[in-house]
This record gives sequence, C-alpha cells and structure tokens, in this order.
Amino acid sequence: MSELKEKVIDYYKISNYRVCYKLMSGSEVSFRFEKVAFPHLIGLHKLVDIPLIQRYNDDQERMVSAKYLLAKIRQGKLLETDLRSSRYFSEIEERYNKFNATNLLSVSYSDVVVDFDVTRLKASKLVNTKYILFERESDAYRQLCIKQNAYDKKYYVESFFYEKSDDYIKGQRLEKVVQMKVVEPDGKIYLEDVFI
Repeated sequence: MSELKEKVIDYYKISNYRVCYKLMSGSEVSFRFEKVAFPHLIGLHKLVDIPLIQRYNDDQERMVSAKYLLAKIRQGKLLETDLRSSRYFSEIEERYNKFNATNLLSVSYSDVVVDFDVTRLKASKLVNTKYILFERESDAYRQLCIKQNAYDKKYYVESFFYEKSDDYIKGQRLEKVVQMKVVEPDGKIYLEDVFI
C-alpha cells in the first residue's frame, strides 16, 4: 500500500471526530476533521505542476473535487511517487512526512493564538483564520489553523503546516488551553485532558 493511501486511512480514523477546546477565558472552540479537508491539510494544492492538482485548484473545474482526489488516492491512481516528482514537493515535504492523526490531535498541549491578526505578517493567505493551535517541536512549530464560517458560525480546520520561525505566533494574543476533548461520531469520548 502506498504511503499516501496509508495517510488517508490514518486521517479517516479521526474524520468526523469533534475536537473541543476550552480556553482560560471560558471561550470554547469546537470543530471536526472533515474527510474533504485532507488534500488541503496535507498540502496537495501546492503541487501545481501535477495536472490533476491543477484541475483541483481550478475553480472552474467542477469534476476534480476533494472527494475525487481522495477516490484517486484510494484507487492507487495518485501515488506518493507522483507527489514527490513535483518540483514543488519540497514546499510540503515536512508537512507531508509528519502528517498523521497523532500530530493533528496533539497540537492541543500548548497555548493557542486567539483572533489571529494576519496583518502582523508580511504575506499570508490565512485571512480567515481565527485560532492557531500550535506545538513547538525541536526545530519547528506544528500549527493547525481554525477558521469560523461567516454563514453558519461553525469552526473548521483551515490549514496544517510546519513553520521553523515563530512568525505566526509572536505578537499575537495567546491564551492557555485548559481542557481538550475529542469525541467520536457516536458520542463516546476518545480523548480528554485537563491542563491546570
């Protein structure tokens, strides 16, 4: 089985789990890892020299959706070797190599950026991000960006990436996470932790 397909299977294990964070201020953030978020979270949209990804990125292309890409991965028609052949793969390599359910769920053991201010950065496409959950690793920050949909006011995962600098964190308003809970689709608690 290809490593890319294994990553999809691993992600599907936590898809539709509800992740809830309670912050020191009493605010609560709750979101789900949706299956269709996988291609973006792992960084496929950045591999613009792969024809299938070009079609996925094209807003006029209605056939190549996230579901379509996921089907191609599951069928073995989009492989890790295809991704690694992209001249842009180096831009997503760390994200790709470390992408797994554990790394997505373990960004909770730190502070969280609240009301992310994109104007503090020279350039960023994260204009809709409201929260950034992050975890410091030895040489980089693992970051999960959460946005709020203006229409339904629900929170969604917007991006996942590794950044060597603290550019997305410094100068931002930080708040402590006091509780984290992961709830399975059937309502059972998968993981719960309290930080005091």
